[in-house]
Parts: sequence; structure tokens; C-alpha cells
Amino acid sequence: MELMAVGLDCKKAPLEVREKLSFGGERLNGALAALVAHPHILEAAILSTCNRVEVYLVATHARRNDLQAEVRRFLSEYQSVPENQFAEYLYYHHGRDAVAHLFEVASGIQSMVIGECQIQGQVRDAIEIARKQGTAGRVLDSKFRAAISTGKRARTETTIAEFGVSVSYTAVELVKKNAGSLEGKVGMVLGSGQTAKLTAHVLMAAGVSKILIVNRTLSKAHKLAEHLGISKENTYELEDLSKALEQADVVVCSTGSPFAVIEPKHLEKVMPGRVDRPLYIVDIAVPRDVAPDVSEILGVQLWDLDDVKKLADENLEKRRSEVQRVKTIVNEEIEEFMSWLGSLAVVPTITTLRKHADTIRRAELERIRHTFGDLSDKQVHMIEELTSRIVNKLLHEPTTRLKEVATSTDAGRYAEVVKHLFALQGAGHETN
Repeated sequence: MELMAVGLDCKKAPLEVREKLSFGGERLNGALAALVAHPHILEAAILSTCNRVEVYLVATHARRNDLQAEVRRFLSEYQSVPENQFAEYLYYHHGRDAVAHLFEVASGIQSMVIGECQIQGQVRDAIEIARKQGTAGRVLDSKFRAAISTGKRARTETTIAEFGVSVSYTAVELVKKNAGSLEGKVGMVLGSGQTAKLTAHVLMAAGVSKILIVNRTLSKAHKLAEHLGISKENTYELEDLSKALEQADVVVCSTGSPFAVIEPKHLEKVMPGRVDRPLYIVDIAVPRDVAPDVSEILGVQLWDLDDVKKLADENLEKRRSEVQRVKTIVNEEIEEFMSWLGSLAVVPTITTLRKHADTIRRAELERIRHTFGDLSDKQVHMIEELTSRIVNKLLHEPTTRLKEVATSTDAGRYAEVVKHLFALQGAGHETN
């Protein structure tokens, strides 16, 4: 089988490309079904966040270039985006490298903000969705579970997750860097998901005097308000967005909306009445929640995820020393997973080979007993022991060699060769 990861992230792909390829809701479910409909693809999962879009696959032995082309074609057709608009930003990982990439992603060392914790939950969500859709089998499920375990180790055994390393934290830091202290200011979060929740906590820790919550569904805004311990009077539906913007000094946006939520029309009436009171907006949503031309309105300062990344890069040195320690953990976990993966191919083959040899040994032993007539128990025992030794010695080297290649990407090929040479049946590996 072939393990593959194809994707793009914030390190190379600009925001306008990432938002065109992002998946969400029912489109994600349909995309998974479309992937496994391909004859060479056995399992599939998609990790789509504000910073990355990645497709993880388990496929049959097909030419790697063909598989890569198929994924590019899938992304283009399913998202209605011409290949020439995103192909140059894609990266491809195969075999062990595909495992290593996911483990590093879950550990936070591939994130925009090194060490951020939110990605671990996003990795967990990605595999849970694939399980529900029936596109994650035994291999992909085990790979993602191992990645999540690796992320936990990275955050408990190193200090990679210290220094407030979330996108929400960095977004608020970006405002503070430009506006100074947030003490006494009114903060507003647009959205009610995990990112909005984390952002609200960061704003409160920064000293804002009030938190406003704006969301498409008021009941979800109420639920977040209850979690934060604030009044439901501080919550608004999108229809009342302008009322909330009139009060706010700092706005952080993180909805899952496929279109812009804040447009110039929402601010053209609000800003003239805010003399010497600028409005700071940080849009960390993908696709973007704020129309870019909002920045042209007098008194509005707007930043997006790429701006957040610039600040995150400046703070990277605080955590860079921990990255190597995390990579050591990642390598340990990779070895364990690859050993398990290799066993899917070689262990059934070894078992079948030994059963095959023992069946021949017992058949020959029975023939000898018929040829020589009655044998004493001692003689039978001696022949049993002798033939077992011969079989064990003959199979020792092939067994050892198979175990040695169990952690390599060639394990399956070695197993197939052994099955062919010994005419074995029923020794195939499982993928579900």
C-alpha cells in the first residue's frame, strides 16, 4: 500500500489560495466520498484549517506521479479552481515522510504559530469525520491516533506550548503592538466556535472592560456567553452587527462563513461618529470574514492571517530551541508506527509461511510412520524434534529478513515475493 499526503499551508501558499481550497461542512463529507471512489484510493481524510488544506491517503500500489495528478485534479474539479492557481504551492509526501509530516503537524511544529495547541483538536476532528464517513480504515485511523498521541507527548514533555502560542493570542498581541494597552477597551468576537472562545479568554486576560459576541445563531452566542460568565445582553445576531461594531474597539473574526460577514456598508455609518476612536479588526478566518476594502474606511485598521503570521515569526525564537526536542519525540513515534505498519504486511506472511512449512513437515512425518510401521513414542518424539529443528533453521533467515524490512516502505513488496516463491495463499495484509 502507499501512504501519501498532499497539501499546502501558510508557509508558502497565500491566504487567497488557501481560502479557495478550504473545506467545511457537507462539502467535506462529499469530498471524502469522492476521493475513495477513485479505484486506487483505499482510505482518505482531509485536514482543512485556516492555515492548511491537506489530503491524507492510503492507496494501492500505483505510480506516485499518477496519484499526485489525481489529487490535483480532484482539488481543481471539486473546488472549481483551475490547477494553475494552486499547483505550484502543493507539497507531496509519501511513505514514512507522509507519516512524519502528520506527526509534526499534530505536534505544532508545522503551525503558523509554533507550538499552538488548537491543531491537535483539528487533527482529531479530521479523523473523526473520516471515520463517520467510512473513509478511514485501519491504517489511516491508526496513523492519526498515533499523531494525536505524538502531539500530547510534545506538549507535556517539552515547553513548545508555552508563551501563549495560539493564533488567537498572537492576533490580540498584534492589536496591542499597534494600539497599546487594551485596558478599558471593548472587545468583540465574531463567531462562537473554539477559536472565538479562546480569543474571548485572551481578550479578557488583556484587560478589556467588556466582551461582545456576535454570531449567526444567537443560541450559540448565548452558550459562549454562559461559558465566559458574561451577560446575554452582550450577545448579538448578525442582523445587529452594526450595533455591536458601534461599541467595539477591538474585533477578532473567526466564523466559518463562506463569504464576507463584515463589509464597508457595516462601517460607513458607524465610523463617522467615532472621533479619535479607531477600530482595530483582526480577521483570522478562512475564508476571510472581512471584505479587504474595509481597510479603506477612515479610522479602521484591518489585519488578516498573513499579518498574524508575520508577528508569529517574530516570536518564533522563544520556542525554536524546543523544536529539536519535539522532533526527537516525533522520530520515536514514527519508528513505532512504521514497525506496526510493516507488521501488517510481514506478520501474516511469516505466520502463513511457518504454517505452510509445518503442514509439509507433518505430512512427511506421517508418510514415514506409514513406511516404517509402528514407531515407539521415543522415536516419534526424536523425529518430531529433528524435523522441527530443520524447518526452524531453514526459515530463520527468511523470517529475520522480513522482520528487518517491516519498518520500511518495501515491506509489502518483500512479503509479496515470499508469498510468490512459496506459493502461499491468504497471507494478505489488512487495510480496514
